[in-house]
Amino acid sequence: MMIAPYLYALFFVLVGAFMPATSFAEVKIGAGTVKTYAQPTPASPAVPNGAPTNAAPLPENKPQKASPLARSTAELFRKEIIDLKEALIANALKNVPLRQRPDFQKKLAGEIRVDKILNLYALTLEKYYTEAELKALRTFMADDTNRQMLEKLPTVLGQMGLNRQEYLNIVLENFLRRELLEKLEKGEPTILTPQ
Repeated sequence: MMIAPYLYALFFVLVGAFMPATSFAEVKIGAGTVKTYAQPTPASPAVPNGAPTNAAPLPENKPQKASPLARSTAELFRKEIIDLKEALIANALKNVPLRQRPDFQKKLAGEIRVDKILNLYALTLEKYYTEAELKALRTFMADDTNRQMLEKLPTVLGQMGLNRQEYLNIVLENFLRRELLEKLEKGEPTILTPQ
């Protein structure tokens, strides 16, 4: 019977409609805004504006350990993660008053754990790659030339896409121009002729 999926969807629509606006929050990080769901904390009574008076840290999931092979492969991304961490902190500091920056920087740096991110990378690698693929990836990533190629790959693929689109735009424009002129010269309807 097809009613069950509709009832399920209707339930979530109704629940969403009755949730107070304070159930959602926006966190400003640098120039961007990240929408998050508020985490209810029983020990934190809400104040009039909806923010908890003593916000508790979000509970972390039970840590999972990836295989040693996946962890050693993920370890090859350590420099990129450290660079990302530093960039995130620098971007976040833009919104912090100057005299508060050193303390804020120290605290935020302590919160962002590179090893936890590496473990998440390892778990992801383990999920999608076989043992043989992980070994090949680790060997490939360990080579500096291969790493440089991978770092350039998004730029290269982006440029290839732009070049392809530019070429196709020119081809399409020239084709349509020729087609339009040909039809106009013959007095035939064109794609611009109202139907």
